[in-house]
Amino acid sequence: MLTHLILLHSSSGTIRQDCRDGSYLVEDSLGDLEQIYRPDIITDADDADNEIDVHDPVIALHPSFPYSYAPGIESVTRVSFSSRNASP
Repeated sequence: MLTHLILLHSSSGTIRQDCRDGSYLVEDSLGDLEQIYRPDIITDADDADNEIDVHDPVIALHPSFPYSYAPGIESVTRVSFSSRNASP
């Protein structure tokens, strides 16, 4: 089970240090630091070539939980979250 997934772009996180063991110290938008392993980080560069279509699974900012991302399904104009994803 994935316990951490960090999406790095200007508003959600910044890599502050390479720990040289496959992990990084990541600072979030609140200034908190956490050590995260590379497979659990999605950067803009990782995601640049992906095209998202309607009904595709996505990870997006959750509208009910500020600063939190959750899995959802792309709809015509916005991401739809199921009730089982009610908490981040």
